[in-house]
Amino acid sequence: MTSTDRNTPLRPLLAVVAVVMVGLLAVACGGGGDGGPASPTGDNGPPPVRVVTTLPVFADFVRQAGGDRVEVFAVLPDGVNPGLQELPPEDIERISRADLILYNGLDVETTAEDLLFEHKRRGSHIISYARDIVGEISALEAPDNAYFWLDPTLAVTYMNTTWDSLAIVDGEAASTYQANGDRYKEQLRSLHEEIEEKVGSIPLENRKLVTFHDSFFHLAKRYGLQFVRLATPVSTQGPSPHRVEEWADLIREQGVGAVFTEPNFTSELLNQAAQRANVEVCTLYSDALDDHVTTYIEMMSFNADELVRCLGGE
Repeated sequence: MTSTDRNTPLRPLLAVVAVVMVGLLAVACGGGGDGGPASPTGDNGPPPVRVVTTLPVFADFVRQAGGDRVEVFAVLPDGVNPGLQELPPEDIERISRADLILYNGLDVETTAEDLLFEHKRRGSHIISYARDIVGEISALEAPDNAYFWLDPTLAVTYMNTTWDSLAIVDGEAASTYQANGDRYKEQLRSLHEEIEEKVGSIPLENRKLVTFHDSFFHLAKRYGLQFVRLATPVSTQGPSPHRVEEWADLIREQGVGAVFTEPNFTSELLNQAAQRANVEVCTLYSDALDDHVTTYIEMMSFNADELVRCLGGE
């Protein structure tokens, strides 16, 4: 038998071995998932859906629903007042290229909302979360406070709007967006139960809120907290001694255990009154994310823990 005759039968076998090796490599490269949001396309799929949101918490909702299929940017970064009057050129460019823009509405973002409509490109989709939320609660409550997402049971509707909006602009991946959204909604339901249990450990007489900002209406309503008073902004020259003493007296009379500020809103009035009344100044998050709370769920868990710590829960 010649050399050529000996090698010929090996060629089909080598081809089979090559195919098997390629398959094994593909499995190895594609494995190791962390159980997070699925991506509906591979590396060679279509470009990601470009999404712009107003607030960082909304960008987190988009990431949870979209996974690697989305590219999302929040135009109101942490610590920025939603009533900003202008945007840097690079943010305007992102808005003009976005396939989808998501914002709350009902004047949460005030002038920022106008900037979105001004700079969006023709054909892109711009959708308000509040449009879907208002039908979930009474018409009387809706205008009072539009920070609906601070009630995790209403945040479920935010997720519904998020995945459905992504499906509008990327219909081929609709089932993936919905699956990711359904998985996240289960996490929101667990979050609600966690917060309910934690806040439930606070004695009823201690569940009193003194805050600088009126963001927490729906959080308080859901978990049985009572607003004592809001510390409205004072002049740039700072609070008068008389007003500080008035607030200190209120804190003492109501038996308030702590006052609450936000990372992106400071109140010298509350700081001074709390010092005078010898109570702690604590922190609640409404829409900002930072190194301490990087997701909506982390933010809400922190809020629950802070309420328990500062108001005498267990």
